[in-house]
Amino acid sequence: MRRLLIAALLVACSKKEPVVEKPTAPAASSSSSSAVAPTAEKPKAPATFKGAYTAKQAEVRTPSDAPAFIHPESKDGVGAGELELTLPGGDGAVTGKGSGALGAQVFSGWLEGNRLTGTLHPEGDAASAMWGLVEGNVEGSTIKGTLRTSNRDGRLVREAPFTLEKK
Repeated sequence: MRRLLIAALLVACSKKEPVVEKPTAPAASSSSSSAVAPTAEKPKAPATFKGAYTAKQAEVRTPSDAPAFIHPESKDGVGAGELELTLPGGDGAVTGKGSGALGAQVFSGWLEGNRLTGTLHPEGDAASAMWGLVEGNVEGSTIKGTLRTSNRDGRLVREAPFTLEKK
């Protein structure tokens, strides 16, 4: 009797309720904060953009219960540099390079709509180069954005707004 009860419980527990899909709401309007609203036309053919940045010491925010972040005394990674990116003719992979105060870097990223995201990493054995993230928006023949970087141990943190112009 006990085995029959256990078997009945196993069968009852293994039954799955049918999945009923609820109809989805219509697509969000372009005014939604999560939608990517095109601000200008992006290149229809591959294009190279180049421009300058000036890196400065960046703010590091920590939780209130964490020890304060103390920037080491260093001018490494502070100053002028250049960023050059090649965009596809539409959405897709973006490549490029950086040079200057943040060191020799390689860029690898993605363009979706007018939104550009990607990473910078040291070129070859450039041990002093910084690692970082890039975010920007394509606005016609211009890309405006910010790059945020740090050195290998994360103690030197830098930030730089940039504007790139189509070559």
